[in-house]
Amino acid sequence: MSYRPTLAGVDESVQDYFVLNQIPEIVESLLASVLVARPEDPWTYVQEKLEWLQTSDDFEGTYAWDMFIDDELRPPKRTFNVRSYMDSLMGYDEEMSEEYEKACNLHVRLLLRRVIRGWRRWTIAHQEKRVLLHQRMDEARDWHRLYAQRVHFAKWCLWLRRYAGRLHTFSASLTAVANVSTERFVFRAWHKYTQEAVRTTRWFQACEGDDDENVGDGTGQSTALRPPGCDDVSLLPRVLAVKVFSYLTVPELANCSRSCRSWKVIVQQTGLWSRVDLSTCAQKVSDAALMKILNRCRPFLVHLNVRSCDQLTPRGLSAIGGCTNLQDLNMSECGEALTAESLQKIVAGCRSLLYLNISYCHVTDACLRVLSRHCPNLQHLSLAGCVSFTSRGVRHLSSGNGCHKVTYLDLSDCVQLTTEATWAIGKACPQLNTLVLNDMPQLDDDSLRALVTDLHNVKHISVMGCPNVSDGSLKFLMKQAAQRLISFKIENNNLLTDSFVRSLARAASLRHLCLNSCVRLTDNSLRALSQCKYLVSLDLTNCLRVSDVGVRYIVEGAAGAQLRSINLTNCVRVSDVTLLRLAKTCQELRHAAFCFCEHVQDAGVEMLGDLPNLISLDLTGCKVADEGISALGTNPHFADLVLSECVAVTDNGLQKMCTFCPNLHLLDVSHCPTITDTAMKNLAFFCHLMTDVNLTGCSQLTDLTVQYLSSGCHFLHTLVLVGCSKVTEKSLKFLKRGCPVLRVLDLSGCKKITKGSIVRANMPPLLHIIKQSAPIIMSPAPSHPSTPRPTEQGERAGMVQV
Repeated sequence: MSYRPTLAGVDESVQDYFVLNQIPEIVESLLASVLVARPEDPWTYVQEKLEWLQTSDDFEGTYAWDMFIDDELRPPKRTFNVRSYMDSLMGYDEEMSEEYEKACNLHVRLLLRRVIRGWRRWTIAHQEKRVLLHQRMDEARDWHRLYAQRVHFAKWCLWLRRYAGRLHTFSASLTAVANVSTERFVFRAWHKYTQEAVRTTRWFQACEGDDDENVGDGTGQSTALRPPGCDDVSLLPRVLAVKVFSYLTVPELANCSRSCRSWKVIVQQTGLWSRVDLSTCAQKVSDAALMKILNRCRPFLVHLNVRSCDQLTPRGLSAIGGCTNLQDLNMSECGEALTAESLQKIVAGCRSLLYLNISYCHVTDACLRVLSRHCPNLQHLSLAGCVSFTSRGVRHLSSGNGCHKVTYLDLSDCVQLTTEATWAIGKACPQLNTLVLNDMPQLDDDSLRALVTDLHNVKHISVMGCPNVSDGSLKFLMKQAAQRLISFKIENNNLLTDSFVRSLARAASLRHLCLNSCVRLTDNSLRALSQCKYLVSLDLTNCLRVSDVGVRYIVEGAAGAQLRSINLTNCVRVSDVTLLRLAKTCQELRHAAFCFCEHVQDAGVEMLGDLPNLISLDLTGCKVADEGISALGTNPHFADLVLSECVAVTDNGLQKMCTFCPNLHLLDVSHCPTITDTAMKNLAFFCHLMTDVNLTGCSQLTDLTVQYLSSGCHFLHTLVLVGCSKVTEKSLKFLKRGCPVLRVLDLSGCKKITKGSIVRANMPPLLHIIKQSAPIIMSPAPSHPSTPRPTEQGERAGMVQV
């Protein structure tokens, strides 16, 4: 609170003295002169002025506020009012303040009330006027709309009456023309269908009648079915022709280039040579052949696969270093050809290398030193089966400049790694998000902890075949990667319990889970996994304690509606109740396996036929019969079906199923003794896209089955006839002529087919024939299209054996 001096309450003589001596006027004049003149010493200045007042003869006794100010500095206006100050000093304004405040407040209230009343009257009037205006505008719009409708309706009625007669005439003419065209179209379609039916009937009659001459020399009905004309591929647009040739292997492209000039031009397109796969002809690839191919496609080669090319030498592999744009290189199973010197030449020239697979090669510490120096951009690295390097080589990876951007690492079968080595791997690859540690029995809890201590970005983990890993290290792994984990795979682990699965269920992004042969897991594990909202794939193979109750937790859990793949092989406590719940809830289910689930029968399989997206089903060893198999035909998208050891399945069930499944690709009816040639006839007639057929143990099948398959399934890739004792050497003729893309043929146990007959048949060189567990044609077995890339799996490639 500020202090204001006042004389209120002081003796009246003092107040009179103060007024009579004109003290306020003197103070005002002195203060005004000081403010205008602004002397350096105000006190001396005021003292001089007061002395002048006392001694000056010119002073008349009248004080003016500007009497001490020079004329040139005198302000034009008086800013200080002595009267108001006197009132304040004498206390007059305090006497009037209370009444003055009341009067002002009353006056303000009166003015405010008058203003509010006026504003309210104006607002109400303005609002009423606006509402009235809106009502009138709405009425005007309605009237205008009705008027426009009347006008248009009148015009439309006039147009309708004018053209009604003409349209009637036109419709009658068009009806007559349409009837004639429809009759012609129906007749032509009927004629074409009749011709095709006649040709098909004649062909099957020839097959059933064992007409070897028409089949063998190519003069039968099959020749008539072939489209007439010359080379149609050359007439295609260049882009489509290159797309067609992209499905061929390198030897096939070489053969095509020697066929004609137009094909040679197509084969020389650079788009066909950006990806070179020599694994299909690994036994024929030499240093000279590899150098010749690299000289042709070196500038634009991006992907190169020399898997299993064990005839190559370090000199041949060193030539790969000239491909400066190479990004993906697969040298797995190249034996002793990969050395530190050849690897250094490769990685020094291929600075853009992102994917490197040197699994099952002689990788030493010197090789790892080369990778640490020359591979700064490497992202995928596979060292599966490389047992020649030690902990010293792993330390090179952590100390060099390379391999620090590796996001995928495969160390499967590296049984020599120690705890120190695993710790160095974690230091060398801090950005690792995919870790594969399959088939490492020496891996224990300490090694796994040391490996994942510095890994905070792991999304994909596979520890299949590591029996010494227990819950403790896996829980530590979950603490490191639970927030980002997408897939987890483990197999053949008897130490894993429900406690770890409960910690695994905290992974919010978990999508793929494999718990193969973890026999200690129970339904409590599945109850915990029911919280995973994004789970789409679940593998519980050989989890013997899992029952219908546990599967119910998954199906009715957060991820039940989006589950796409489930494998319950050898889960003997699972019954038709689980299949019923899957059919009711899992509408996105695509792959299902119930092998050796003895309680799965026809009732449950019939319910699976209602799943719209189911394309693959494995019922090996289940008690299913024709009723359940027939119900699968309601899904036209069904592609893969395995019925091995389903002894109750007969020809009737297969016939009904094949009739409505034109997209069937794989069929396994091995050890189904009641299957005959009749079922194979329907299969060949309706399922023309078949690629894999397994007829092992079907002893009633004869050469007619092979005739049917060769006549209708021209895309057949793998055919297994193990134990089909009635099949003779005539079948080789049919397969040679009707199945040009056949690559694997298993004839083990076919007593009527000898080695000499196989040699005399002169089968295609790319066909891999197996007889008595030994290949007859020593050509490499091509990998199946569905086989995963070796860069992802790191598995050994071998010949198909039974």
